[in-house]
Amino acid sequence: MKIAAKYEYTPVRPVDRLYSRSEVAELAQLPEEVIAFWGREAILVHAEGGEGRGSHKKYDFAQVNIAAVLASLRRQFSPKTEVLQSLANRLQAGVRLLNESKLYYMNASYAAALATKLAAFARGEEVEIYDASLTDHLPLREQIGISSRRPAADQLEIVAEVCGHLDYDSPSDVLAAARRIGPGQDDKIRMGEVIVGTFLKASDLDNVSWIVRPVNDTWEMLEISEGGTVDLTIREAAFYIPVGSIIADTWGEDWIAAQQKSDP
Repeated sequence: MKIAAKYEYTPVRPVDRLYSRSEVAELAQLPEEVIAFWGREAILVHAEGGEGRGSHKKYDFAQVNIAAVLASLRRQFSPKTEVLQSLANRLQAGVRLLNESKLYYMNASYAAALATKLAAFARGEEVEIYDASLTDHLPLREQIGISSRRPAADQLEIVAEVCGHLDYDSPSDVLAAARRIGPGQDDKIRMGEVIVGTFLKASDLDNVSWIVRPVNDTWEMLEISEGGTVDLTIREAAFYIPVGSIIADTWGEDWIAAQQKSDP
């Protein structure tokens, strides 16, 4: 006779726990000494611990994802430590801005775009919005090259367009986040979304790849999806990073599928 188990074991979701140095090393497929060095150099940012003797650093899942991305870059291209540090700073800034937005993670890009557009409008630049009054015969208008967009008349129209299709957050929440984030942060926020969101919503992001290259004191980023095309002009001295598949491979398909089901 088959007896049903009294208790059903439910594993802890990776997003809900912290990871030791050795666990990060195992997940990112790196020597533990490398993770220790990255922790000392703030390439990885610990969530707790590290204060005093015997207090071991713990890292959240976003730091595991950053470690996995940097590990892939390290294996493929063997970049100098300062290059890894620079890219890590960019990724950390994206994750930090994402957290500071206090928004559902897929809405942070709207806040970043809104901040950039409102700043441009304040400088007197034209910011185009969709003109609903021009929807008649829209396919024909597009065929003959008549735009269905027009310059925004005021800031309210810009907010209405950017925040017109939100889930989980209100337009006032996104506007408040835009003010906290500030203009010109679009690429950083998008990097943070992919680092965090690929794990939480793999169906949207697991085919995302980046082509990145250092430019002066920052990074230029081109995002492509499966089947996308690449601007050949930025391939020179650039790194190709299949970030979505790297993160999916780090955690495994079963965990990714479980996270998709639990995501709101």
